[in-house]
Amino acid sequence: MNYIEIISKNYPTIGCSIVGDPSIYENIRWDNENDIVSKEILDGLVINTIRTNVWESIKEYRDSRKFKGIFVSGKWFHNDADSRTQWLGLKDKARDVLTAGGTTSTVLTINHPVYGVVPINWNTMDNSSISVTVQLAFDVVNKTGDMDGILYGVALYHKSQIYASSTPETYNYRTLWPTVYGE
Repeated sequence: MNYIEIISKNYPTIGCSIVGDPSIYENIRWDNENDIVSKEILDGLVINTIRTNVWESIKEYRDSRKFKGIFVSGKWFHNDADSRTQWLGLKDKARDVLTAGGTTSTVLTINHPVYGVVPINWNTMDNSSISVTVQLAFDVVNKTGDMDGILYGVALYHKSQIYASSTPETYNYRTLWPTVYGE
């Protein structure tokens, strides 16, 4: 990380340019002499700026994994934002079924305007179809919440590691994550 990168991250309103090697402090040309930041201050900001950048990369990586599937009952289920909403609705329906005397193995149904009462089937990530039971609705929603918590916890673990490291730019944060569809 060079001085211009440090200045732009930590002092975005200070104007300056560089002549020559950006890793040499004396090559900085300040737009306003009242805005000059000392070499000592900038050098002290390097490690924390790197840590902040790596932490942002960890959060991006965590978020990239968040919607890549939930493994339940031997199948991978979609868990994108729309699917999450649909599964919450199915869990609500499952509660209604239990209240009406159904069991956890009862297949959820909808009242179709043409075909009448039909079972709800879900297309999984491998393109197979599975009947949605009360238990499956509960399990998918619960597993989704568990996955969110695990992703958050792994990210915090990696954050603690980079903030404890004197070389955070070399830290491999792509380990310990739960498996997602396709891995």
